[in-house]
Amino acid sequence: MNDLPYQEKWQMLLGLEADEEEQTKKSNYLIYDHSNAIWYWEILMSIPMWHSMCFNPLVIVWPDFHAKYIYYIWFFEMFWVADFFLSFFRAHKDFKTLKESSYRYLTGLFIFDMITTWPAFYSGQSPTLHWLKLFRVVHYEFFVKPVDLLMWLLVKEKHMRNNYSKLSNYLLLTLLFAHHLACVWLILGLRDQPPG
Repeated sequence: MNDLPYQEKWQMLLGLEADEEEQTKKSNYLIYDHSNAIWYWEILMSIPMWHSMCFNPLVIVWPDFHAKYIYYIWFFEMFWVADFFLSFFRAHKDFKTLKESSYRYLTGLFIFDMITTWPAFYSGQSPTLHWLKLFRVVHYEFFVKPVDLLMWLLVKEKHMRNNYSKLSNYLLLTLLFAHHLACVWLILGLRDQPPG
């Protein structure tokens, strides 16, 4: 493996090799699962995902954050808009045409992406609609992607790597749930607080 070119080493390490026969059947305008493009995009999308899951609850609790960080919010929203459109072109081994991949998306996560992206987008990122973005938890694979990458790099044995990844993912999702629950309690507490 040490004699392989740098790119091939990473492909072997990350399990990104593609079957040659399958490659010949691929359409140029579709993005296939397990391709390099999808893998890099999911790593990139982990950043706006962490923003949505950790920062948006704080905006819900303290709306003043909205005005202070509005450009920061818009910056990350652009990634979600791009992901919305790219999802129509994301193919799967069982959905190999644009029509099939679009139908798969429309009957799957489309409704969640619609309600988490476009109402806030058209309202100018109104703080009263930020709670809709919490439904982005359906894209939890973006949230745990950095941990999966870390496991790929640190743990060489495949069985142990999978176990560590699963454990780390459960811990991350538990912490995320605790963070959201704490924000709910803060909202309830602030509502009961007397004015002034």
